[in-house]
Amino acid sequence: MTASDTERTKPARSASTAPGSWVRFVGAVCLLGAAAATLAAGPALPTWIIALGRQSSLTGDDTARWLAAGWATLGVMVALSPRFAPGPIFIGGVSLAFIGLATLSGALAPATRAAGQSSIGVVIGLAVTAVGLLLVGVIGPHAGRSTSPVRRGVSTAWHVLATIALLAGLLIWMPQAPMRTTAPMITVRDFSAPDSTAPRNTVEFVSFEFDRWEGQSIEAVGLFEYMPALRELLAGVAPSGRVYLVFYNPRCGHCHDLFREHFSGHLDAPVIAIEVPPPPGGTLVETDEPTAIDCPECHRIALPATYAWGVTPPAVVRLDSGIITCASESTSFTPKGCVDEHAR
Repeated sequence: MTASDTERTKPARSASTAPGSWVRFVGAVCLLGAAAATLAAGPALPTWIIALGRQSSLTGDDTARWLAAGWATLGVMVALSPRFAPGPIFIGGVSLAFIGLATLSGALAPATRAAGQSSIGVVIGLAVTAVGLLLVGVIGPHAGRSTSPVRRGVSTAWHVLATIALLAGLLIWMPQAPMRTTAPMITVRDFSAPDSTAPRNTVEFVSFEFDRWEGQSIEAVGLFEYMPALRELLAGVAPSGRVYLVFYNPRCGHCHDLFREHFSGHLDAPVIAIEVPPPPGGTLVETDEPTAIDCPECHRIALPATYAWGVTPPAVVRLDSGIITCASESTSFTPKGCVDEHAR
C-alpha cells in the first residue's frame, strides 16, 4: 500500500468513528436525562412505580433514587465505554419503554379517565415510550455498528467491577441529590365523627404535613384542592412578594395572642387568616376568647367544614413569590419564627 493510499483511508476511518461517538452521546444524554427527570418528578412519578417499591420495603423517595441511580449508571457507562455501549442503551431503552407503556395503560384506565386525570398521564406515557423505543430501535443498533474496533485491553470482569463501583458511588451520592420528595404534603384518612346523628358518620381527616412544605410552591402542596378560592385570593392580594397564611381557631388563646402581637395594626405584607372549623358533629368547648380575631387588614377565608382538620393552630405559612419559605404549626407564641418581626 502506498503512502497516498494510506492518506486516503485515514479520513474514512475518522468519518466512520464520528457517528458512533455522536450516537453514544445522544444515548448517554437520554439516560442521564431520565435519571434527572426521575428526581425532579418526585410525587409526579406514576403511582404504580411507588407502589412497586413499597412491596420491596422501599419508600417512594428510595424508589425514585434507585431508578435514578440505575439510569445514571447506564448513562455514564454509555459515555465512557464505546465497547459496551449497546448493552446499557438496550437495557435503559427497554426499561423506559416498559415504564412508558405501563403509565400510558394506567392513564387510559376507565377510573383515571372518569376522574379527568388521564391527559397528563397520556403525555408522559407517550414521551417516555418514545424515548425508550428510540434507544432500543435507533440509538442502540447504530452505536454497535458505528463504533470503531477497540483493541484488546481491560477485561470484561474489570468492566463489571467498575460498573458495580460506579453504581455504589451513585447510591452513596443520591441521598444528597436534590429531588422532589414523594412523601405526601397532605395526608388523608378516615375519621369517625363524634356525633352519630351527623349525616355522615365517617368523614375524611386531613392533615397538613407542614414540615415538608418548605421549599415547595404553594401550587405543589395541594392546598388549592381543598380551597380553590384561595388561589384567586392570592392572585388578587399577593401576585408576587411576601404573604402570610395564618391558620387559626377563634377559640384558641394562642391564636388571638399571635394576631394581637403581629397583625392587629397596619400590615406591611398581606395576611390571609384561614379559620379552622371544628370536625363535623364536634362539640365546641367553652372559652372566654372573643369570637373575632384582632386583625382589621386581614383577608379572611375558612377551610371547608365538611372535613376534620388535623391542624394545630396557630399555624403560619410564609410565602415569598409563591414559594413557601417557612411553615409551622405550634401552640407556641410565634411558631418557628415564621412571622417576620416587621410584619406590621
